[in-house]
Amino acid sequence: MAEASIARVLRSGAADGEHAAAVMVINAVDTTAGLGIFRHFVESLAANLASGAAQAKGLVLVASSSSPQTYFSVLRNVSSSCFQVLDCFSDPLGWDRLISPNTTSLEEMKAIDVRNLSSLFSKIHEAGKVFADKQPKGRFAVAIDSLTFLMRHHSLAAVSSFICQLRALGTTFVSAILWFTDGGLHQARVVDALEYNATATAFVEPQLDFLDARGVGRLRIRHKRRNGRVSEKVDEFRVEVGRFNFFPVELGTKVDNVDAIHKVQFRLHLSDKEVEDRSRVRLPFEHQGDGQEVRIYDGRQSEAGVETKSSSGSIHYLRDSDDEMPDSDEDPDDDLDI
Repeated sequence: MAEASIARVLRSGAADGEHAAAVMVINAVDTTAGLGIFRHFVESLAANLASGAAQAKGLVLVASSSSPQTYFSVLRNVSSSCFQVLDCFSDPLGWDRLISPNTTSLEEMKAIDVRNLSSLFSKIHEAGKVFADKQPKGRFAVAIDSLTFLMRHHSLAAVSSFICQLRALGTTFVSAILWFTDGGLHQARVVDALEYNATATAFVEPQLDFLDARGVGRLRIRHKRRNGRVSEKVDEFRVEVGRFNFFPVELGTKVDNVDAIHKVQFRLHLSDKEVEDRSRVRLPFEHQGDGQEVRIYDGRQSEAGVETKSSSGSIHYLRDSDDEMPDSDEDPDDDLDI
């Protein structure tokens, strides 16, 4: 299934000497299930690292679109020692600290100003090293719940550089990176640039047969292989009792309950009459040797003119001289005094 392949990428992490695996979840314009899919993958990754099945030993979650309490609720079945939430939601622009510079509130001191990407990078690194230092060559995973929020305060180049720096830590510390992007709020070139930084992209789309139904859609996964090849898988999903259930869709057979062959705008096969008509067509020179004289002029005869007649007309060829070669490459105007 497509959903399982994303969970496997996040669980397996980075190969030795390579950058961290990167997964982008992107929401289509006409669906709102993207953030829920992102949280589903966060929960799956946290469960794998808590059980020791993941390469990462801990998770650093950057909360900017939802409060930290939301993610403590999402990860309620996972020990709090396995993850840490960075608060970019409570005071993202540092206004509270500007009004009360001498505040001693622990929660307000933990709030991070997203306008400083260098500071956010350092906070992620410091929080992750707590997990990485638990054992030799330990690694941690990073999840950012809204790259769209960072794009409101930084250029595309700055955000792309930020992601690349996190991926570069994959050679030592970072195992995998997961982030969510609201595709309906960005131009196509922005989405393409962000997808370029990802090794796998999960497109959350509405199910065309159920546009009026809530909690129903499609998850299209695009993987970039190490050899440069790109593969794609599709799942249908339904939200039942607050959880996502995924069902694989076989590409090339039926997609959206419509036979893919019916979408082709031309016929791929000939009818019986067309096959019969084609068999009656005589190809050029097919009549040669069929009881008739075979005469094909090759341009090397000495006659000044040769006439080849047929039922549809005649072809006349007049050579300038007997010394002229039939396929001469000489310039015909070479003798002109210009």
